[in-house]
Amino acid sequence: MSEEIRLKVRVLQRLSIAAYPDAMLVYLCGLLMGAVHRVHFVRDLTGAPIAVQINMGRARVWPTPPWQASVGGMDFPDPLTLASALAHRSEPICVKASFDGAEEDEEFQRVLVDSYADVVAGRTAGVVQAESRMEDLRSRIDRALDIYNEVRRLMEEGDEARRAELAVFQKMAQEELQACTRELRALELQVTQGNNA
Repeated sequence: MSEEIRLKVRVLQRLSIAAYPDAMLVYLCGLLMGAVHRVHFVRDLTGAPIAVQINMGRARVWPTPPWQASVGGMDFPDPLTLASALAHRSEPICVKASFDGAEEDEEFQRVLVDSYADVVAGRTAGVVQAESRMEDLRSRIDRALDIYNEVRRLMEEGDEARRAELAVFQKMAQEELQACTRELRALELQVTQGNNA
């Protein structure tokens, strides 16, 4: 079982516990757990052929129901009917979950993607996070290059009194460049493999 699947199972388990005593919502969480390899947590359900919205705790504002589901644009009245429809379809199941502490829930945030478009493109939550980290690394590389080049320029100007201090800054910039470049290459490989999976 992949790490992403394990995280999704843990999120669904916690949702199921929080859903008690709503039997239908507990059943829905169990249904999703049984099809966890097809479940994708999304921020936006637009365009999803199978869309499930779960609202719990303070995130549920009356008269919003605790859950809603649609398959192919058709709404389903209960999880039992939904289970029957899911058995005959193979598309990804997009789940938008609103619950207390969702923004701070690390496991949930690690499996969350923006939309069905990300799911279709094969951009798993891990790939989305890797791409965000790659952007950060590229910015750090740019800053380190700026520092390295400025230090080199100052050293060429020949201020002997600051030469030792500048050498330290140059070495720090060089180490930052090397570390960021190594991590960036590893993430690029991870993203390429994630998109080809």
